Amino acid sequence: PGFTGQNCEENIDDCPGNNCKNGGACVDGVNTYNCRCPPEWTGQYCTEDVDECQLMPNACQNGGTCHNT
Repeated sequence: PGFTGQNCEENIDDCPGNNCKNGGACVDGVNTYNCRCPPEWTGQYCTEDVDECQLMPNACQNGGTCHNT
């Protein structure tokens, strides 16, 4: 599995029909793929929102309150 060709020398592209969401880019592997997520998303398929307020708890200054959107 994962290869094709007369001598199994060609890697099969597993990206067509991938489940990467929210602008995630598919990265082909051998018999698998991974999603490279944009900074605001995480998880196997880029479906988990990154809470920037937790990552940078002191981002808001002068009494401002951070709200993850």
